[in-house]
Amino acid sequence: MIQKFLSKYGLAVHLAVLAALPLALTPFLTAATLASVTLWLSALAAVWFFTEPSLRQGEHISSSRARLRRELAVDPFFWFAVLLLVYGLVRWLNAGIALHYDPEQAVWAVRDPSWAGFPASTPSAGLLPLTSLIALSFVVLGLRNGVGASGRVMFGLVGSFAAGLGGFSVAACACYGAPAFVAATKTGFGQCPFGASAFGIWLVISICAGVIAEGNRWALARLLFIFGVGGNLAALLFFAPPLVAVCWLALGVAALVFGLVCLARTRATSAVTHAAVLAVFGMAIPIFMIMTFMTQDFLSFKQMNLDPAVAFSESARNTSAALTRLAKSMWTTHPWFGVGEGAFGLHLPFLAEKGDWAVLPLKVTSAYNGYFMVLAERGVGGLLFLVAGLCLLIATYVMRLLGGMKAVKASDEGKGLVFGVSPSAWALPLTVVPVLAEACFSPVLSMPAFVLTAAIPLALAASSFPKAKKTSLSTGHEVGTATQSSSSSEK
Repeated sequence: MIQKFLSKYGLAVHLAVLAALPLALTPFLTAATLASVTLWLSALAAVWFFTEPSLRQGEHISSSRARLRRELAVDPFFWFAVLLLVYGLVRWLNAGIALHYDPEQAVWAVRDPSWAGFPASTPSAGLLPLTSLIALSFVVLGLRNGVGASGRVMFGLVGSFAAGLGGFSVAACACYGAPAFVAATKTGFGQCPFGASAFGIWLVISICAGVIAEGNRWALARLLFIFGVGGNLAALLFFAPPLVAVCWLALGVAALVFGLVCLARTRATSAVTHAAVLAVFGMAIPIFMIMTFMTQDFLSFKQMNLDPAVAFSESARNTSAALTRLAKSMWTTHPWFGVGEGAFGLHLPFLAEKGDWAVLPLKVTSAYNGYFMVLAERGVGGLLFLVAGLCLLIATYVMRLLGGMKAVKASDEGKGLVFGVSPSAWALPLTVVPVLAEACFSPVLSMPAFVLTAAIPLALAASSFPKAKKTSLSTGHEVGTATQSSSSSEK
């Protein structure tokens, strides 16, 4: 019994912890400590990934491992991940960028990396960007090739629960009055602390996974559902810009409504009622925390910044324009691989004009426009990796969507595709829209924990579609059946 449970959910739990814990711990740990934690979690997930992938019907563990190796060999994302890790390793090793004093010229200058013309970083950037790429690779490949349908539901529940605990923790620190966290509640676009909108992604995942779990009558998952919804919404309402929080909340509510409709078509009314009550209860917890513990200044700030004219004030637009122009300047001088990870703040004083200092913050570490921030520090090469990864995930989603349409059409169950698949197949791809939109106003694409989280929804959504089972003829009779969901192949 235990072996069956571990083979079904063990890898999913490891991947969920790896995907969510870096985000949950970001506000509390230094970059070096967080990198160490992420690396150890990646190592544990890797061991489980290669030794205990989810068993499918009729499989032995040895055949399961062989199947995983075959699937990885033909998965384009695997080879993309290899290139991505080589890129990250070179960038980490080439960490020679620093500010130094030239006694001969009697001037300060930025020292070039050891390998000019290659991806580079500052020593202060540390190991975290590389370990985040390792974690991203294992999480996405695990969801694509190593976890079954029930395992993906468990991944969503455990991951959103872990992220939710982090969300409740930072919200509790703000309620307690910790100065750093109170100050973080009053930040706007371009200053989003620890990529707070990443909790919005986990909010949508928690709703999709929770509704499916309730439909499957997983009574023990209800606590995970409540904490996942409440904790992630708490981080959003406390620390994300109000317009961003409202956007994610609206997407979460839309996912909930659609999930309940899907549930109503296949399950009893009691399951629909339970799922709705659990979700509403989870959403009520952060609202209670705000009303009970937060000051009127906090409420006034959030309310005022719901007005786009306030959120995008003239001073904010001037600052953003100046930083974008400086980022463009850095990119044009280092077009292929940028000035280096973490080097934006080092180069800015040498490029800023006298008039810029009237609108620039005292300490500048990034541009407000996330796309130009990526171009400035990582160049065209770094941006291409982001675009290529997104395109691969979207291409897989479209291929699985088309395959799902054929599978449903050929089945005898009479279910339509819209309500015949998991709600995550439709709700999770929509998370790409707010992510790409926010990147125009915030440097979230430069935050490792955010990029790791942003890659998850499309990988989960693509796997939610049924697969058409190949048919063959033997003595004039059809051996294979028409279709079969990927979930039914699980042991």
